[in-house]
Parts: sequence; structure tokens; C-alpha cells
Amino acid sequence: MAVYPWPDQIHAGENGPGRESIQVTYWRDWSARNGVRFVNAFPGFFTLPTEEALKRYFLEGDQHYTPEGNRILFEQIWKVVGQP
Repeated sequence: MAVYPWPDQIHAGENGPGRESIQVTYWRDWSARNGVRFVNAFPGFFTLPTEEALKRYFLEGDQHYTPEGNRILFEQIWKVVGQP
């Protein structure tokens, strides 16, 4: 199970320092109860100021990732499921 942010969540600062979005907490708990590995990809998208992150990681006017955004998502997933 993987959760990742959409542009609106980055703009709102969800899951910033000391906070977690509702989907992070809900799916993390669900995964733990059901024995499913959980990937929280939010942190990788909150390392830059909001406007820079939106411009760098998302296609303009869209919720889809740029190549750099896809790379961050891949790296976050690989940390959890890419290990034997």
C-alpha cells in the first residue's frame, strides 16, 4: 500500500513537519492490521518550498508527476518494497 501527495496537499502543507495527513494515518493503520507493507511517499515531496515543489514535481495544472516527481515516488517505494 502506498500513499503519495497530490498538488492540493502540498499547497496546504499536509504532512509537513510534525503533522500527518488523514490518508497517511488511515492507510498506515490499515496496513498494519492487515499485514501489508506500507509506503509513505509524502516526505519526499515536502523537502522544498511549496511553489518550487509544485513546479518541479507536478505537470503544470495537473495532478500527474513530472519525471522528477515520478523519481521521488519510485525512491520512496523502493526503500520499502525493493529490499529482499
